[in-house]
Amino acid sequence: MKVEISEASDRKLIGRKDVDFVVTLEKPGPTPTMTEVRKLVAAQGGFDSGGTVVVNMVQRTGTQEVKGLAHVYLSEEEAKKWEPKHVMIANLEMEQKKQALEQLKKTRMEAKAAKSGTPGGAKK
Repeated sequence: MKVEISEASDRKLIGRKDVDFVVTLEKPGPTPTMTEVRKLVAAQGGFDSGGTVVVNMVQRTGTQEVKGLAHVYLSEEEAKKWEPKHVMIANLEMEQKKQALEQLKKTRMEAKAAKSGTPGGAKK
């Protein structure tokens, strides 16, 4: 895989860069994961991998090009401050992603239980 940064623009108000990128695959195959692309974009641009967040990626059927947008922050803490949870979870490694989704599910169930006043969130 080869990555090319096509455009980068500063968003000084929130302290990030918006980076448009194109990943060229060497052979036909599945779309690479967000984690793989995040690491490639960070390495190509000289950015902090923790502060780089892939927001979206699109691969047209039958092509070896993946186009996308990444937000680059100074640190992972800044990224967590601005990016939605589901985007941050999508950028995690597979094992970390499973743990984060499990934790999110547990938190939602507890909130539902607290709201309904019954254990486990079951309604009477």
